[in-house]
Amino acid sequence: MMKRKIKELEERIDELRSQLTEGRDYLMTVNADEVTVENALESFGFGRNGLKSY
Repeated sequence: MMKRKIKELEERIDELRSQLTEGRDYLMTVNADEVTVENALESFGFGRNGLKSY
């Protein structure tokens, strides 16, 4: 039971790390004067309204 929970948490951490890396990589390609709150939110997996998109 504990090993399964640890495995699930490790997988979730990997997913979050990947999402952060992808968001960072995207934002690094955007000119600083073109970064908006909306595209920053989208790059980290949120909708333009700030709610998590699934």
